[in-house]
Amino acid sequence: MVRETLCNRWSATCVAFAFSAGYLVWAAAFERWLEPWLRFCGGVLVGRVIVWVPAGGPFRVWGLRGGGGPAEEATVGLLGGLAVVGSGVLPMLAAGMAGRSLADPTLGVACYLMAVPMTTVFVFRVLMGGRSG
Repeated sequence: MVRETLCNRWSATCVAFAFSAGYLVWAAAFERWLEPWLRFCGGVLVGRVIVWVPAGGPFRVWGLRGGGGPAEEATVGLLGGLAVVGSGVLPMLAAGMAGRSLADPTLGVACYLMAVPMTTVFVFRVLMGGRSG
């Protein structure tokens, strides 16, 4: 019984570590490669350069270099919101698939429950650390 409990705890710890490390790798990849590419593609769609602009306090959002009209700013805001939130949800979907593939359903549920706080951390990290370039 004690051995089984220790094995379950070790398994849960390994899954939590792997999931957290995967989320950090995803956040770094998003910030370095995917977000600038998405910002470039969004800029092509609206015909202007999209940059990170201050949004109050430590937060930043996508905006237009030199400002723009309300319709343009709303479009850029929508694109930026979809990019950040959508990218934060992708690892949650991966965790759900990984959770279903694990032999122990408890570990699968743990993956799912970790996904919500990790998504929140991802979104806040991106919105607070956006570069202005």
